[in-house]
Amino acid sequence: MASDTRIVIDNLYKDARKRAAKWQDALSSQAGAAEKLNIDESTLGRIERGTVKVMNLDLLLQMAELYNAPELLNNYCANECPLCRKETIADSAGTVDEAIVKVLYSMKQEKCAEITSKLLDIGEDNMIDDSEVEELMEVCNYLDKISKAASELKILAERAIRSKGRRM
Repeated sequence: MASDTRIVIDNLYKDARKRAAKWQDALSSQAGAAEKLNIDESTLGRIERGTVKVMNLDLLLQMAELYNAPELLNNYCANECPLCRKETIADSAGTVDEAIVKVLYSMKQEKCAEITSKLLDIGEDNMIDDSEVEELMEVCNYLDKISKAASELKILAERAIRSKGRRM
């Protein structure tokens, strides 16, 4: 049986299709979406149920475009891609105001000054010695948070650009 996390991730495809159905009636059913994607309805059903072992990347790109759901690409990269899955990117997006607050909070002047100082101290001698490893990991964790917040905002921006003013 699939883990709860897998089930949530796999519903992302169906959720994206249902959200897109608000402006494209054909996407309200798997049959209509499958026709638009030029695939068999059973294939789309397997994708939405999470029983597809390896996602076809061309189809993934088509779905992200048709559904105006760039988070599908991020989700694949963050959770399934054998090359990228360790990267820190958002695999979903909340609301615009939540994403902006996350970005701004992570960029607070005091924290940025602290991180800048640590990086300058670490890089001063052009070496990372044993006493600096823990601080460098702290800096990397902080940068991961900024990166994830920025990629969440980017999902929302891409969605807005593609929808040309439609409500997300």
